[in-house]
Amino acid sequence: GYDSYYHLSWKVGGTDFLGEEPDIDLEDPKLLDDMHITFAHWGYLGGVADASGGDAADVRRFGFEGKFSYLQLAIWGGSMLGFDFDHAVSADHEHVTGFVEVSYLLAGWIMPIYMYQAQDTSSQKRLYQQHDVGVLFMPIENLRFRVRYGYTDDREQNELVDVHALMGF
Repeated sequence: GYDSYYHLSWKVGGTDFLGEEPDIDLEDPKLLDDMHITFAHWGYLGGVADASGGDAADVRRFGFEGKFSYLQLAIWGGSMLGFDFDHAVSADHEHVTGFVEVSYLLAGWIMPIYMYQAQDTSSQKRLYQQHDVGVLFMPIENLRFRVRYGYTDDREQNELVDVHALMGF
């Protein structure tokens, strides 16, 4: 088995990747002082093993994404290209997945989020779409909850509601 992953990012504005904040002139604020844009590219090469430990599939993913943030508004979007090989049926599977997420920080402890995802696969010969609407909230420090409603626009017209809790130490 093997797994390889890389991630390259470039960020303009805001706090840098090392946590250093830019110098801001409080007497003469500029639009770019409260805005930042991030561009990224990543890739993954790996495999999936079957129950006996043999190779079931080769997995290859390449993604591109960007994020725009201004004050409390964030817009994040990207696309992932998948090139897989299924050893059981000796077939290639290609797919393209895209997403857009919009979030707005209402207060320091609550943030509504909307995400749209679409996937077009050669193996399914159809477009799969999903809409997620949710709210993140942090009632106390180091405890975060997410409530989400998801709707999948496909043959099944699936709906789900879930609650996640995350606690940090």
